[in-house]
Amino acid sequence: MPELHVRAVSARNLLDKQTFGRQDPYCKLTVRNRTFKTRVHDNGDKSPVWNERFTFEVYDPQLDQLRIEVKDKNFTASVLIGECRLPVNMFLHGNVVDQWFPLNNGHRGAGEVNLRVQLVGAGVGGGKAAAVAAPMVYAQPAGYAPPGYPVPQQQAAYPPQVVYAAPPPPVVYGAPPPVMYGAPGYIIEGHRHHHHDDGGYYGGRRGGGGGDMALGVGAGVLGGMLLGDVLFD
Repeated sequence: MPELHVRAVSARNLLDKQTFGRQDPYCKLTVRNRTFKTRVHDNGDKSPVWNERFTFEVYDPQLDQLRIEVKDKNFTASVLIGECRLPVNMFLHGNVVDQWFPLNNGHRGAGEVNLRVQLVGAGVGGGKAAAVAAPMVYAQPAGYAPPGYPVPQQQAAYPPQVVYAAPPPPVVYGAPPPVMYGAPGYIIEGHRHHHHDDGGYYGGRRGGGGGDMALGVGAGVLGGMLLGDVLFD
């Protein structure tokens, strides 16, 4: 059976419940129906020291609690200064816990008590008691089914489908703009031309009649005469 070893070391900043004089605190420890008391620290007031060790048998580490009460010893009756409750399962790891635990008196803070606690024995630190706190989960093999249920069927695996991207849109080329060629320009001397007997012109091309002159020449005669005046004047 596991055992809970508790050392009530001291207390500090205790709530003052003494009307006159200084408090005489002691510590009362209880697990189930088993109770221990420390000696009374006369005039310990708000910072008593006891440093006493006690051992409790633990029947159910998951449900048992350690109850701590710090009281002021009076001639007539003891007065509660503060108390706290600690679940035993917080010590299942088996290590020594040396800690200050807060005390309360109703909804008021009543100081702190220093305890040194260790749970020892069978099932502590990874045994049966620890397994109750953290049950182990076992992995089941593939295709396993609980009794009364059919074995799940394996789904056939299909290769992933290949998705092909659409080809890029065709490139549309526009027709090149047409090249416009103007009629060739001719310069015909004006005012200073001289007639020869054969009817030709100086500086001009001899025509074999109206048919030898290109259609563009006729279209640009007026512009050529004006330009000739500018060049030869």
